[in-house]
Amino acid sequence: MSNSSDLEPLDSEEAARRLVEAFPAEALEDVYHRALDASEICLALGRSAYAQLMRDAADRIRRLSLH
Repeated sequence: MSNSSDLEPLDSEEAARRLVEAFPAEALEDVYHRALDASEICLALGRSAYAQLMRDAADRIRRLSLH
């Protein structure tokens, strides 16, 4: 079970450091390119769709980091 400190927001530098430590460079590059593609689509759909995509992505990253 996660403790409450796992749920606190990270500053962008700390989040980037953790991602680099957790995933190989090829995976991060793939995620980056997919995020760019997805953000263009969501911006065309509207701000709420983009926000939902970012929440979903954050949830997926959290789940992956638990394994």
